[in-house]
Amino acid sequence: METRTVDQTKIFKLVLNDMRADKASEGTLTPHISYDKSSLCEYVGLEMADDFWQDEVDGVSYNKRFKRGSPLEYYNHPVELMGSENSFGHGVSSEWIDSAQLDHLIKTNRLKLV
Repeated sequence: METRTVDQTKIFKLVLNDMRADKASEGTLTPHISYDKSSLCEYVGLEMADDFWQDEVDGVSYNKRFKRGSPLEYYNHPVELMGSENSFGHGVSSEWIDSAQLDHLIKTNRLKLV
C-alpha cells in the first residue's frame, strides 16, 4: 500500500462580479486572498469609496462603489460580504489548496495576499 501526506493551507478568496461582464451572474475570482476571512473583508472595506460614483467608459455609464484606481474599481460590491456566498457565488469563500501551489501562485503574482 502506498500513502502520502499532503500539506495544504486554508485560504479565503474573493469572488466578485465584474460590471463589464455580459451577465450579472458571472462571478470573477479576483486575485485577492487571505488566510482569514476578516482580513479579506477589511481589505474590501478599505477599497470602498465613501459613496457610489458615476463613470463613463467608451460610452457606457457605470455606477461604481470602489475607489477610482482601486484594483476592485470595476467590480460590484456584494450585498453581504461577511456571510456566505450569495446565490451567484459572489462574496468570500474558503478553499484548501496545496501549500506548494499557493506559494508558487503568490510568488508569480497570480494571487495577492491581503
